[in-house]
Amino acid sequence: MDDLTGSSTERAHRLASLEGEADSPLPPDWVRRQLGLALAAWAEDERRLDVDAEGREDF
Repeated sequence: MDDLTGSSTERAHRLASLEGEADSPLPPDWVRRQLGLALAAWAEDERRLDVDAEGREDF
């Protein structure tokens, strides 16, 4: 199966819908990989927000 794409939220929603639609369980290694990729995307989004917020702080 191909990796999911999009934002971390979009990936999580797609993964949930795939689990509900699947006739058989999704491969555990694939699910774990998708969760890891979604978590990495979320962490990158958070890092960007932190950097942006730091740029706006008054010292």
